[in-house]
Amino acid sequence: MDFLINKKLKIFITLMETGSFSIATSVLYITRTPLSRVISDLERELKQRLFIRKNGTLIPTEFAQTIYRKVKSHYIFLHALEQEIGPTGKTKQLEIIFDEIY
Repeated sequence: MDFLINKKLKIFITLMETGSFSIATSVLYITRTPLSRVISDLERELKQRLFIRKNGTLIPTEFAQTIYRKVKSHYIFLHALEQEIGPTGKTKQLEIIFDEIY
């Protein structure tokens, strides 16, 4: 559904909880390129690094850990509210994301 939760926040939370780009791509059903792009955009917007990428390992910075602690409860609340409200009709939304068009 995700009509209350920002896509960037969902990606950030998922990365914090999985600790891995490859696992996060499976959970979110997106490829690594848009996932990396969203994190890079977030880091640029916040003017802070969120993760240190070292030897295939994803290490959250202290800043990322602080943000996670502060937003996690809000994220849980919004997710629960989305589940409670649900779609009003019988139609569902399908989102398809392409990395590049050839």
